[in-house]
Amino acid sequence: MNNGKQPSGFLHEVMRTFCDPLAAMFRAAMMPPKTPHEQVEIMRAAFVELWKDKEFIRDYSNIVKTTPILRTGREGQEIIAALGNVRQEIRTFIVEYTDKLTAK
Repeated sequence: MNNGKQPSGFLHEVMRTFCDPLAAMFRAAMMPPKTPHEQVEIMRAAFVELWKDKEFIRDYSNIVKTTPILRTGREGQEIIAALGNVRQEIRTFIVEYTDKLTAK
């Protein structure tokens, strides 16, 4: 229980390291490698406009049973790129923790 305080600390950082990339990629739209920049920008703008559509948000929320977490393409790329800069102690913790889950 955090008593209304912003979560922090090592385990919170581990959780963010693990969850943020998943949220960034959840229901992601991909385009082929080397797609012209102009076409990528058109698609990105279309998604941002879609998020402003209250009927879409309502329908999405009703179907998926949660409010969507919306990230722009750039935000998603930044989150995924940050995986290359995860602190070693967090990497070690995640590997050791998942090894324990799969150990017989």
